[in-house]
Amino acid sequence: MIKRGFAPIFDKNSKILIIGSMPSIASIKFGFYYGHKNNRFWKTLAAIFDDKLLVSRNLEQIMILDLQSTEFSAQQNFKQTESKNSEIYAKFAINGKINVHIKYKIDFLLREKIALYDTVKSADIKGSADASIKNYRVNDLDEILEISDIKAIFANGKKSYEVAKKVLNNDKRLMLLNSTSSANARVSLDDLINEWSQKIFKFL
Repeated sequence: MIKRGFAPIFDKNSKILIIGSMPSIASIKFGFYYGHKNNRFWKTLAAIFDDKLLVSRNLEQIMILDLQSTEFSAQQNFKQTESKNSEIYAKFAINGKINVHIKYKIDFLLREKIALYDTVKSADIKGSADASIKNYRVNDLDEILEISDIKAIFANGKKSYEVAKKVLNNDKRLMLLNSTSSANARVSLDDLINEWSQKIFKFL
């Protein structure tokens, strides 16, 4: 039985919940959701919300330059965001420090009112293949659903949808999205962007 996972990302303002199945080995090494370089989750959201920084490799340099050039009021907003989200940052920090890419992704999700979590807490699994998940134990989604006014729950792929249906007792808010995994190569990035944007923006 392998146990691996991350803390949920959400707050009281979250409107939609996106759920995956279980973090890949690459995601665990990176320290955050969808950390595999070939997974198209962040590329899809970057295109939908027109936010190139989500997938920028030079994010740290860009943010430093941005802070140096902003007005005082913008710097105040930045500090307020840091303070507001600090409790979530702490769950992904290593030795008291958080990776700037992870921090930006957390801020993005909360700003866009997106909650993020996985359905599987532990399971028998070979590598990172969803199809091999067996004898799984599930995460508790109740806290998110009680605190946030979630309008829609989107399952990123068939395995998370299958598990979520059982966890949520066929909650009518649950909908299936094509998986962003590279294993789902038959669906192009453009098709993912089109499908995800059409469904997500109905609830934001």
